Amino acid sequence: MKKNLLPLLALTALAAAQPARAQAVFPPSEPPSVYGPYVGAAFGTAQARRGCPVAIQGGGRVCDDRDPSWGLFAGYQLNRYFAAEVGYRDLGFVRATAPTSSLTIHSSAWSLVAVGLVPVTERFSGFAKFGGYRVLLESSQGDVADAHATGLTYALGAQFDTGGRFGVRAEWQRYRKVDGGAFYGVNDYDTLGVALLFRLR
Repeated sequence: MKKNLLPLLALTALAAAQPARAQAVFPPSEPPSVYGPYVGAAFGTAQARRGCPVAIQGGGRVCDDRDPSWGLFAGYQLNRYFAAEVGYRDLGFVRATAPTSSLTIHSSAWSLVAVGLVPVTERFSGFAKFGGYRVLLESSQGDVADAHATGLTYALGAQFDTGGRFGVRAEWQRYRKVDGGAFYGVNDYDTLGVALLFRLR
């Protein structure tokens, strides 16, 4: 009896494993509405990685290189692996403060990037961005002119699609070697935060 039962159990287990093996497909099946245009808003923090420029330090001032940051973006997803985005990001202020005085520099950036996505599950993906930026630097000192800088930007993050029109992102992005000239100096700006994405169709 046991000799007859063992082959039967083996055949049953093998038959049950076949559908599961057929379902374990990579990449996973596509969520709905992953193509087409989308818009979004981002919120988080920004940091000037090299601190305050030398021009606003001194006089006993203390540097604060972090500030809240927000942004808006619009893009078009070509397929589940590639998209293109244009975005605006307010990089906040760096502040050099003393009991009797405070000097600030405000930064904001426009960027154009290509986005590569790697699906992990039906609705969860990792992604990377690479492209260019144009940053505007503004000083609180009235006699200092604004400056513009261009360079490379890149990002890493994760995205979850709800299955409808909405998605949620967690993302880190760097604006590399923002060169504002003699007064503003050279800095790297990092942003870290979350974003809400809405698909237009």
